Amino acid sequence: QEDYVCVVRQEHPTVQGDAMDLDTFCRLDHALVSYSGGAFSGATDQALKTLNRQRNVMVSMPSFLSLAELIRSTDFCAVVPKRLAEGQPLLKQVALPFQVEGFTKVLVWHERTHHQAAFKWLRALIYDTCQSLDIAPLTAQTK
Repeated sequence: QEDYVCVVRQEHPTVQGDAMDLDTFCRLDHALVSYSGGAFSGATDQALKTLNRQRNVMVSMPSFLSLAELIRSTDFCAVVPKRLAEGQPLLKQVALPFQVEGFTKVLVWHERTHHQAAFKWLRALIYDTCQSLDIAPLTAQTK
């Protein structure tokens, strides 16, 4: 299970500390990642909609790498998976003032590749790598 946090640059003029209220969150200029290119809403916006609130999304980025650079150099904020935020020491993590449903990543493959040696090796490599991460244990089915 992956959870979300808000990130801002360390010297952000509005966000002080590791928490903010909902009004502040909605007033900030936001950036988000859209792999399809150009989407300006996501899970965060769905959660805000249940509170009859909306945020001010100003830019949509194609990747988390470019998003991190934008956040480091502007007063924008972004809602990102917590594990990605932890890998960005120049960004400050701020708790969200509302609940955004997290997500789970799974590895799926077709039956025809289930017994092929190369795919077995790749799945084992991914499984072993994920075991070393700070996440919930993987099930035996994953291997």
